[in-house]
Amino acid sequence: MKSLALVIFLGLFAAYSAQKRVKVTILYETLCPDSTKFVTEQLSPNYYHLRNYIDFELVPFGKAKSQNNGASFTCQHGQTECAGNRIQTCALNSIWNKDLQIAFVGCYMSTGDLSGFHCANKYGIEFADIMYCASTDLGRQLQLRDEKRTGQFRPSFVPTIIYNNKFDEGVQDRALYDFLGASCEMINFAAPICNGKK
Repeated sequence: MKSLALVIFLGLFAAYSAQKRVKVTILYETLCPDSTKFVTEQLSPNYYHLRNYIDFELVPFGKAKSQNNGASFTCQHGQTECAGNRIQTCALNSIWNKDLQIAFVGCYMSTGDLSGFHCANKYGIEFADIMYCASTDLGRQLQLRDEKRTGQFRPSFVPTIIYNNKFDEGVQDRALYDFLGASCEMINFAAPICNGKK
């Protein structure tokens, strides 16, 4: 009977903990200097401190636009960025581990490895799967999905950081330069690293 009560308690605790997680959606572009700065200086250094409290959603599309149902895409920073967006969306789709997703994106954004080969190799990610996706209709479909998701918020600035599916310009502005502080407020200072942020 005690073990049944313990199982029920643990189940309820897990459900309660899952409900308390904050969702952070990051809309970005692979060659945008502001996106690179955010990922390398704010997201990557703080991810491990926040990962147990936040569900991260990365959307590499930004201000790109599709033509003819994804037959082609135009990107703010040219076709190289369009290719990078597709490589990243394919990588994110094939990597189920969130830690590896963030590591891959952080590596990609900081090294200038536009193919993604170095970063995939560094983290033991199957590069052939990423390239297969990027060169097939799956990559096009994923980019159309990312365009639709980005369009829900109509960002005027990239990167755009959204908490719990609600855009707030004040929180966005703070998160760009103090992602840890803004996130600590959103999770009610639950992470140990937030103790000095109150």
